[in-house]
Amino acid sequence: MLVQRLNFRRGTTAGLATSIILSATIAARSAAPLQEFALLLGVTLSATAAAIAFAANAERQSGVAKAAGPAPGIVFGGFFVRFAAYAMDMFVLGIVDVILFWAVGGPGHGIAGIILIAYFVGLWGARGQTLGMKLLGLWVVRGGDGGRIGLGSAVVRFVGLLVAFECLWIGVIWVAFDARKRGWQDMIAGTVVVQYVD
Repeated sequence: MLVQRLNFRRGTTAGLATSIILSATIAARSAAPLQEFALLLGVTLSATAAAIAFAANAERQSGVAKAAGPAPGIVFGGFFVRFAAYAMDMFVLGIVDVILFWAVGGPGHGIAGIILIAYFVGLWGARGQTLGMKLLGLWVVRGGDGGRIGLGSAVVRFVGLLVAFECLWIGVIWVAFDARKRGWQDMIAGTVVVQYVD
């Protein structure tokens, strides 16, 4: 329980520090830096506070052991391996985007966006892993019992991922500090990412 509280505290501190640093960096390029900084910081701090409250409530209502590992031979997927899997997926999707833009022009970006949504939601829901995740032995599963998440949870997780990215990546960085390596998308959808190490 103490480890869980310390990790939660570190995640909160990292989220707040990231909010301040990224807000200042973005605002510095603005014509009205102080106003831009205040606006960005207000939005990101509000989103961070809401996510922290949501996560704390989910922790209280969940009956799952928080500090325990998923199972022998399996660990929670950490920040860097998950980032590597995501980078591989985005590289492939980026190639698709370039090809579609070259073939049909501006509408190609829209088609590529639809493909991106279908890619993540479809593969998470049907197989529990994208191509990048498969290459690195990662699976997204239900947090309570380790089962397949299904299409509905995949949609919720994708929406959560958008929220995690839109809040200056704080919800994604959260993975590095959570005891079960969950980002906001995992907390919202009730999922965890696991990696086979045997």
